[in-house]
Amino acid sequence: MASCVYTVAGERGLILIGLDTSSLEVTHRDAGGEAPEAQRRAGAVPCAEPAGLVCALLIRTFRTSRLVGAHAQHRKQYRPIDLGASWNTLGKLVRRQSEKQVLRDAPRMLQPLAEHTEQALPKFDARPLANTVNGLATLHASRGWQASDALWTGLATHCTARAPTMNAMDVANTVHGFAKVGRREPALLDAIAEEAAERGLREFKPQELAN
Repeated sequence: MASCVYTVAGERGLILIGLDTSSLEVTHRDAGGEAPEAQRRAGAVPCAEPAGLVCALLIRTFRTSRLVGAHAQHRKQYRPIDLGASWNTLGKLVRRQSEKQVLRDAPRMLQPLAEHTEQALPKFDARPLANTVNGLATLHASRGWQASDALWTGLATHCTARAPTMNAMDVANTVHGFAKVGRREPALLDAIAEEAAERGLREFKPQELAN
């Protein structure tokens, strides 16, 4: 029996999706014309968009293999926020020696996620971009897995374009991430420096400035 039930918008109306948090098994059925009261009786938890389901999956994913499996199974539902959260989660998982070894033994297991991310970059806003940079940089620094030059180049291009919409935390994670992998991106740094000059340093906390 599912531990959580989400109501999400599908192409043909509402869909009730159950998530078994112990196994990450997902079941779904059309909600059809069920009224909100009927949905509440079914235990549905309102969810504004499918991204909510995918983020729930990621939060409960404690192994690289499960994260990769979740992406393979639910790829069509993934939005930029989910892709960014995936890389951010991988950056945390790789801190475990066992998970780092998993990636070293199967270096191509993240390729589908990386290709999907590269294709979706034009749709990314500031937060997913910063989360992706942060996660990929941690993977790189830990020598667990390295992204392609094409993905890093794409990230630099789109981070530069999104610099005006980044908050202080996004800026800190982005700059720190590119520095961690030793990539010099003059256009990105110029765009961020220009934004910092316009906003002033009061927006940045000491830790963000240190980064």
